This record gives sequence, structure tokens and C-alpha cells, in this order.
Amino acid sequence: MATPVTRLLSYVDQIVTRWGRIERRLALSFEQLLGEFLTSIPTRRDTTIDIAKGLAIVAIVLGHVLRGLASSHIIDGDASAFTAVDRALYMVHLSIFTFLSGVFVRQGIEKRGTAGYLAPRVSQFLYIYLVWQMLQGIVKMFTSRLVNSPTTLDDLLSIWRPEGQLWFLPFLILVTIVAALLKPWERPARATLSLSTVGILSLCAWGYDGGVVATQGIALSIFFIAGAWIGSKPLLTAINSASMGLVAVALAIGGAAYALILIFTNAIPPTIDDSSRSLPDVVFGFICASLGVIAVIAASKLISRTPLAGLIAFLGTRSMEIFLAHIIAASGTRIVLDMAGVENPAVHIVVGTVSGIILPLLLWRLTIQWHFPWLFNAPASLTNRLGRRDESLQNTPLK
Repeated sequence: MATPVTRLLSYVDQIVTRWGRIERRLALSFEQLLGEFLTSIPTRRDTTIDIAKGLAIVAIVLGHVLRGLASSHIIDGDASAFTAVDRALYMVHLSIFTFLSGVFVRQGIEKRGTAGYLAPRVSQFLYIYLVWQMLQGIVKMFTSRLVNSPTTLDDLLSIWRPEGQLWFLPFLILVTIVAALLKPWERPARATLSLSTVGILSLCAWGYDGGVVATQGIALSIFFIAGAWIGSKPLLTAINSASMGLVAVALAIGGAAYALILIFTNAIPPTIDDSSRSLPDVVFGFICASLGVIAVIAASKLISRTPLAGLIAFLGTRSMEIFLAHIIAASGTRIVLDMAGVENPAVHIVVGTVSGIILPLLLWRLTIQWHFPWLFNAPASLTNRLGRRDESLQNTPLK
């Protein structure tokens, strides 16, 4: 008969064995992640757009890490350095994401038709939003004593009030439908009407956040419609045909103008709610964000000729996974560092940002290894019923 001691030893042995399996799985996932990085970026095509998405997702993670540290009073949220960096990041990172999302709409509709393009895409974004709205809300609810903004059961059930960064998904659904209906690329008259109407709407909503679905991100709509009007093929043609000297000039002029507007005006970022906004602040904000988009694309073209191209482009191709999971990853890292007694802001910023990128990628690899892809993609049975599956959302700003 087994004694209590032998049973205890048996339990310990089982725990050690299972932990060993988990370690092996994590190691395998990390190796596969490195392999994905080394092999997934084709060297025969221009990677400028992937690099631009990679730069944008890093800026988003960094921005949320900084805001989390400010809310935790690890850094001074009222310091001029913090407000300057925060404003610079939020002026452009979602603007470039939205623009790059729009450029692929025309190609998708011409290939599949309006309904064939919209149905699987809308279902994909809606599914991902609901899954992560619940997941992120549950995590925050059960760690309410540790996080900066606790979530209640009422918050969890209020799906019309997006959790944190997740508001961007319903926004993409709405603006994609609008672009598909407007079709600004078909005729000059359509382009003029679409760009002017959406442009006015964006300026009116610039610096406004209503806190619920369909009231957040409206200011970004002009970038999406502009991207849809330009289209992916003309954009790629312009990128590939431009000389590196011209690209460098565009970066220098666009970057300098971007910085000067930030320094010498009260330009408002598009998605930061500001009740004191004025017309000049909104106009300068729109000009600044537009210059930022140009500067980021130019910088991405230059980076595509450097050894960093593969790494940053890889982050761009996996930006959906990073975007969805980075809040949980970065917040968890901050909590662990805080409990360990780490107070150095630089350590928090670097480790938090790196964790906010690496941990979501590891989670993505694990879902593939464990044959559970539905954390980041809607089940094929759902999207296939609605139209041709838009595999892994390859042509979105978050992928």
C-alpha cells in the first residue's frame, strides 16, 4: 500500500515530468519562432510595407508600456519628456496602420467582389474582437488588485465598451465597410466626394474618443480611405521606382516638418481625447500625422536595405498577434518587475517593450504547436461559410 510519503513523491515526480514537457515545448516554440523569422521574409520582394507595420507595432507597444509606467507612478506622467514622447508616438503609429490597411481594400474587392471580401473579413475581425475582449477582461478582473485599471463583471459584459487597444478592431470593421461601399478608386468623382466627406468627418472627430464602439478612431478614417484610393499596386510601384536619394529627401523633409510641428504647435494626436481642442490644433495634428506617415514609409524603404530589414519586417507580418496580446504581456512584465523590487524606469521600459513583443509571438507559436489557432484566427468553418477565407489576414495593418 502506498504511504503518504510515496504518494507525495509520486506527485512531485509527475509535476517535474510535466514541467519538463512544458520547458521542452517552450524551447521548441522559441526555436520555431527563430526559424519563422529566418525564413518567412522573402528576399525577392520589397519589404517596405512589412517594415512600416513593424515600426508601427513597436511604437504601439512602447507607447502602452510608457503609459502603464506612468499610471503606476514608476515614471512621471506629467514630465515634459513623457508628454513629448507620448504625443509623438500617438500622432503617427495608428495613422500608418490605418493607411496601410486601406491600401489593400481595392485589391481584395477586385479579386473577390465586395461581398466575398467583406463577409470573411468582418467575421474574422468580429470574432477576434469578442475573443480578446473576453480574455483581456477576464485577466484584468482576476488581477484587479495588481493592474492599473481594474475590470468589473459589468465591464466584461459591456462588449460595446472595448477593452484598451481593442477598439481598433470594431473601427476597422466599420471603415472597411465604408470604403467598400464608397469605392473611391473607381472614378475621380467618387474619389473627390469620398475623400472630402470622410476628411471633414475625420477633422470633426480629431481628438475625440466616445469610449464606445463606433465613436473611437473616427479621426483615422481619412487615412484608410486615402489608402483605399491609392491602392497597393500604385503604392508599391511608387516605392520601388523611387531612388534612395529621393526617399532620403522625403524622410528628411517629412521628419523635420513632423518634429517642428510637434515642437512649435499644440497639434493634437487623432485618437487622444482632448476637450480643449481648437481648429488650428486639429489642422496641425492632421498635417503632422500625414507627414509622419510619409516619413515612416520613407524610413522603411531605407531600412529595407539594411541588416535590420528582416527582423522588423517579421514583426510587421506578425503584428496582429503582437497587437492583441501585448497589453497582457507588458502589464504582466511590469507587475513581475515591480514585485521583484525593480524601480529603474529604463529597465521597465526596455524589458516591458521587449516582453510585449516576444511573449505574444511565443504565444502565437504555442497555439500553432498545440493545434489551437483560434486565439488569433476565426475557425475556418465560420469564415468559409461566408466566403473565401482571408488567410491569416495577410493584407491588414495588423498582420
